[in-house]
Amino acid sequence: MTNISQISIIDTALANNIHYVIKKETDTNVSGSLFKEGYGYICVYLQKFSYGDTIREYRITPRLSDIKERAPDKFYPDYYTYLDKRLVLIFVNAINEFADRKFSKKSKNNVRKLIDNTLEPTKTVVFHNVNGKKRVKDKHFRPDYFKSDQGITLIILKNHRTVRIPDMIF
Repeated sequence: MTNISQISIIDTALANNIHYVIKKETDTNVSGSLFKEGYGYICVYLQKFSYGDTIREYRITPRLSDIKERAPDKFYPDYYTYLDKRLVLIFVNAINEFADRKFSKKSKNNVRKLIDNTLEPTKTVVFHNVNGKKRVKDKHFRPDYFKSDQGITLIILKNHRTVRIPDMIF
């Protein structure tokens, strides 16, 4: 079993672009922005290692959803850290291509608690069928939020220049 460890990011280009995404989401003019209100966290996906002129490629995206307890291990990050007082989850996608990692239950519980601390509080919600009859009472309901125009792709080139590509709506 593997543990999900806390690390420090030493790649300044990556750290600067995580700061950029946090600032962009925090400064948004969208009314009711949960990220602006202090909710949410950042996911960083190490997409590719060296190829052509590219040394590394990262996908950096804000999130406002939790990981369900029964989710497969591939949904859990390899590492986590904090930048600008925000939780940052780091996924090394290349590992998933050649290894079947298993995280310890304690480690997964810890990550879910860290994420839970960044999201809206849960509330009790009662769901009814079409006839108005009570079907389910969920004492820990929390909506998951997703955006289609979020985050960036960061490419670090061999000449140490960086390319930031904002997500687009298609």
